[in-house]
Amino acid sequence: MARTTVRALSFRVMAHAEVEAYLEERSLEIANAAAVAWRTQRRVSLTTLSLLGFCGHHLSTPPDTLMAPGQNQEKSWPDKIQIENRLKNAIDTYVKYVRMDNHGIRERQLMAMLIPLGIAPSDIDPLAVAEIDNFGHQRGETAHSSAAGKITIGIDPKAEFEAVQKIIRHLGLIDILFDGLQTAEPMEA
Repeated sequence: MARTTVRALSFRVMAHAEVEAYLEERSLEIANAAAVAWRTQRRVSLTTLSLLGFCGHHLSTPPDTLMAPGQNQEKSWPDKIQIENRLKNAIDTYVKYVRMDNHGIRERQLMAMLIPLGIAPSDIDPLAVAEIDNFGHQRGETAHSSAAGKITIGIDPKAEFEAVQKIIRHLGLIDILFDGLQTAEPMEA
């Protein structure tokens, strides 16, 4: 493989890592700010509500009794009767996904990071998602096939650079959505 191709492929992989790191860090920043606002001020935000709504946990109705009916239920009882525990579990699930289970910037990963924070699907540019998803797909092909010597087609370094510049512009728009979540007024009760 030509030296230029190797460098261009390396650029693709490293740029992808930086985009992924940015999205993860910014997402965690928003989730943590919502958690702190709840803990310190009992402030409910769109992010707080969205994290609860999209956490994937079954949110059952309150139990019939204040106290756990049996000793074997005492430990889990606060999760059934305290909103703080439910919110903490929702945030912990989201944080675990972002830190441990997210491995890319494909569309499904973007949605799993953005929607639970309260970013409305209608605010997300489908073209941006498609271009970021395509970049993630290309990175996957590069990272998972180059080691086996399967990449034989050279890539254009200029096109790679331009693709990353486009992604950065899209991230600028996503960043505005993140900022909007941070500066949003508390929701009325």
